[in-house]
Formats: sequence, structure tokens, C-alpha cells
Amino acid sequence: MNALIECLCSPSCSLFCSMISIFGILIMGMLGTLIGSGYGYVGEWGEKEKMISSAAQQDAANNCYTVAMIWTGFLGASMICCCANRTKPGQSSRRL
Repeated sequence: MNALIECLCSPSCSLFCSMISIFGILIMGMLGTLIGSGYGYVGEWGEKEKMISSAAQQDAANNCYTVAMIWTGFLGASMICCCANRTKPGQSSRRL
């Protein structure tokens, strides 16, 4: 179990998770903005069978914003791991 935690908190993994989190925040924020403003081409793959109500659009936009906030939490956790990897005890502060 300790090896798994060491792997998940490694510098490369925490940096990768940070980048994926930034990507998720940007995409979900943009989708929430587009859906909330009623942009007609979001989620449309074929003919529209029925019009989506304004309340349903707002709920979908709020859900996108909620997911963006969850990604922000993951970004914070992965940044904490990045900072913790820089200051591990017994290592010099200088990296080669």
C-alpha cells in the first residue's frame, strides 16, 4: 500500500494530475458557459427532437460548474503533492 501511495505522490504523477486538472477546469468551465448562454451547437449530434427548457439548460450549466469546482479540488491536492515532493526531508533543495 505504501508503494502505491509513493507512486501516486511521485513528482511526475502529481505534475500529470495537475495538467489534467487544469484541462478539466477549462473544458468544463467553457461548456458551462456555452450551455448557460444557450449556444445552439453544444451537444447536438443530429436533428433536434425537442427544445430543451431553459431550466434544464441552467441545470446542465450548473452541473458543469460543479464539476469544474471538483477539478479545482483535485488541482489543489495535486499541487500540494508537487510542493511536498520539492521539500522532502533528507534531500537537498537543489535538483540536477
